[in-house]
Amino acid sequence: MVSRLTTGVLFALALFLSTTSAADEAAEAAKQATLADEAAAGNDAAKALEHLLKAHELQPANRDYLDAAALMAVQAGQTDAAVELYRKAIDVAVAQGAAGDVPFYNNEISTIRSAIPAWVDDKSADASAIAENKGEAFELWAAKQQEVANLSQGGSIDEALEAARQLLQIADDHFGAEHMTSIMSVRTLVELLAATAQIEEAEFMLQAAVGQATELLGAGHPETLDLQTMLARLYDSMSAFSEAQAVHESIRQGYAQGLGSGHPLAIAAQRDLARNYENQARFKYATSVLEETCEAARQALGPLHQETGLCLAHLASIKDQQGDLPEALALLDRALNVVSIALPADDPRLVETLTSRASVLRKLGRLADARDG
Repeated sequence: MVSRLTTGVLFALALFLSTTSAADEAAEAAKQATLADEAAAGNDAAKALEHLLKAHELQPANRDYLDAAALMAVQAGQTDAAVELYRKAIDVAVAQGAAGDVPFYNNEISTIRSAIPAWVDDKSADASAIAENKGEAFELWAAKQQEVANLSQGGSIDEALEAARQLLQIADDHFGAEHMTSIMSVRTLVELLAATAQIEEAEFMLQAAVGQATELLGAGHPETLDLQTMLARLYDSMSAFSEAQAVHESIRQGYAQGLGSGHPLAIAAQRDLARNYENQARFKYATSVLEETCEAARQALGPLHQETGLCLAHLASIKDQQGDLPEALALLDRALNVVSIALPADDPRLVETLTSRASVLRKLGRLADARDG
């Protein structure tokens, strides 16, 4: 009897101490959050972050502290720390059965990682400068640009094309080829040339524009690389895959050097290169590029980010085409573990991944699993 009573008392005491400790931790966490608010009000984001991290340490399952800490980390310029905090928030949300919040956190991570370095804006500003005596000329160019847009949207493609040629002439006459108005005019003209199947002229104009942009903005500037992307996709549309490959490889290198291999634009460029290899049935090279890309996405964006999952699904499609069905299925399962959380249920990319998995299961003879999945 004494033993049972003693055990009961000890259990009650332990429960009381545990409850008291939890209450004390919650109170201290709330105090740290209040101190963080005061620091934020004084524009001291770093100090606010310090307090919020203490609150998070005391209450790791409280996503309010994680959200606020990530925001303060961004304001303090600690972007890597902010991404890590949002990734922790994703883990907590999943554990709490709140997977519906994951897309929000992934969007915040994408926004952080999509930031463009200051040098890009500086280069763009220098290349777009308008001299005081060129104000009327710029207004003329802007009006013509709007005219092209109106004609194009109204379906008057031939007239829009003629207006686009005039737009480029205005830019070259008043600002010269080494100016952003000229590069933007070429982009507009090329889009219309491609729409009217004037491929050779579009190719010539793009090659010239890439050279101009490289000289004016630099090889790693997003505008230069975007023009190269247009050129690569033009080659792809012509089934000129070897020509496209050289451009895709240049784009990949440019983004990696200019923005970093973990930047969403760099990840997209790497997948474009993999598709080019895929179009040439060079599956070994496509696999190598995608394996590197998926790892870059995982590190920069997180294991539960949609881009990581979609990259795995792309890699699975390569394995499928090679006939490595078990590996394709394993990769698709990994991909679905990500995209089923990171994407809405009706997202076409999730549906496509599910369809791909069912197809692989059928090829493996697992018809019942294909139907159930």
